Amino acid sequence: MSEPLAGPSIARGWRLSTTSNFRTFSASKVIPTETRLQRARRWLGSREPEPDVSTAVSSSKWVATCTPTEVRLYCLRDVDLSKEIKIQAVISLNAQTQQEQIQAIALSEDILAIITHIRLIVYEYRVPGGLDKSVDDRRIDHGQIWTPRSVAILQYKPGRGVPTAHIAVGGQGHNGVKLFRYAYGNCWSYQEDIVPLSCRGNTGSIKLVQFSADRMNGRDKFMVVGVTSSNQIHCWDLGHRLPGSPDSRALESAWYLDTSSRKHDIPGRGEITSASAFASPLGHPHIFCTVSQGHGSQLLRSFMAPLDPVRPGQSKASLNLRLLPQIGRRVEAGAVTPNGHFVLVLEEGRMRLLVVQASDDGDLTCGMQQEQPAPEWKPSSKGGAFRTTRVSINIQEQRGGFDIIAVDGKGHVVIARVSVPEMPETGSIKEEASEPPEMSGTHMVFQLSSEESGQSSRKSGSSTT
Repeated sequence: MSEPLAGPSIARGWRLSTTSNFRTFSASKVIPTETRLQRARRWLGSREPEPDVSTAVSSSKWVATCTPTEVRLYCLRDVDLSKEIKIQAVISLNAQTQQEQIQAIALSEDILAIITHIRLIVYEYRVPGGLDKSVDDRRIDHGQIWTPRSVAILQYKPGRGVPTAHIAVGGQGHNGVKLFRYAYGNCWSYQEDIVPLSCRGNTGSIKLVQFSADRMNGRDKFMVVGVTSSNQIHCWDLGHRLPGSPDSRALESAWYLDTSSRKHDIPGRGEITSASAFASPLGHPHIFCTVSQGHGSQLLRSFMAPLDPVRPGQSKASLNLRLLPQIGRRVEAGAVTPNGHFVLVLEEGRMRLLVVQASDDGDLTCGMQQEQPAPEWKPSSKGGAFRTTRVSINIQEQRGGFDIIAVDGKGHVVIARVSVPEMPETGSIKEEASEPPEMSGTHMVFQLSSEESGQSSRKSGSSTT
């Protein structure tokens, strides 16, 4: 496992230099395998089960899916992928109110998080008996005035100290994200709430929440990315706000920009489908967003941008947004490889792998491979086409390549081994640029207009779109 950078703090005014090129690699072969998850039994003549509410994939090769009333767990280790993957465990919701239902789920290497309309429920799912009793079960709705919508987990082991996990829960309104900290002694246990993350002016909900990639993170230093139901993208830098800080106020929005080409877009004609904070191959913080544009939508298409500070009144041209015309207009999901060298997109049912490159003007972009065609494949999936909703993707790096696991809301699973013959492990890839200076700001916001419409190492969020 590679050593993390010193923390995610955003660089002040940092830009890639055209002379700071980095080595790129080419994928030579993709070996995809498709299988299905066991779901509810269908009686002769009965309707097909409804799509799952949420899906999640962990670095330990476990998969979780859920309906409004139960969570199903599956293990993909050492199983015959030519056969249906059997259910390992089922957790039924013991509803506290008649209306309570499961909203979303997330998996880390060891922890399962479930959110309902009112509660956060946490299990240590991989140990014997771990599902008999929850690690934590708490109401987080503040008297039914705040409704959870999305959840993600960041689990890591500091260089010195006990394993730690942070759970981010996205919800409604001004205080859009709540953070909870857990630590491992003899078992996992709740430690404390962390400062809430505020979305100034947000009248919707955080429909998608994710943590920054492992290479950006240090001890209690990480970023949280949230996407609202009105397609704003918020990035909070926790590098300067450690647990126990005397200032316990909410972390406020510091920057805002409307990146729509039309002030009032038509609702429902486009949505942000994924947002990933990642470290470039040279180690600098960037964001990669995928977008699905409906007919007539003025929403920006998929893009990358450096996480430079955004100042009030700053034009979108100065944000250094890099639109990605190599990617189509209907992208249902996306992810970045742990080393920042490739992006994977699910585009109208096709999976495509593109190379992250330095552009001529010094920003990051992505494009086709030079030596050979970029790998792409269209999962057919046994029992029907791969659905493009509620998709979760996990990418694990190996020497000479990486492994991809993707699952959709109908129980289809795609597993792919991608060979990159010359690519070393992340820890042995030489960084040619020095670490950027820290910035005192803590939050940046992008907004893509429209109304409301899921990777790496020890981190996982849920897919509920």
